[in-house]
Amino acid sequence: MYSVKQAANFYTDRGREASVAGATPHQLVKIMFDELESVLGALVHLNSPELRERRVAAANRAVTILYGLSSTLDFERGGRIAEDLQAIYDYAIRRIQAGISGTAGEGVFAEVAGLIGEIAGAWTEIRQ
Repeated sequence: MYSVKQAANFYTDRGREASVAGATPHQLVKIMFDELESVLGALVHLNSPELRERRVAAANRAVTILYGLSSTLDFERGGRIAEDLQAIYDYAIRRIQAGISGTAGEGVFAEVAGLIGEIAGAWTEIRQ
């Protein structure tokens, strides 16, 4: 028997799948940014030692999404903008990894969230 949380997750997953299935390439990138912002927001708050496992899982999810965003870049058509975005995504990955390993300061996840938030906001403003 499903718990209420499991049932809610089931319907959320199905709703997300339906959104992705009918999305344009622009909308797919928007979906990735939305998910990345959500995961980074969670990372900002998962800062106690007993939440380390969840923090590592969230960091892995964020890095995976950043790799996904990197894979959407078109360097031929995007030129310098695509190169700059790649550099930002690489930087964000390094900062997340430093945050998880403990070699970065306390605000590292908020820093990355702010950086990605700016890019996500600009992406939302782009018209197809």
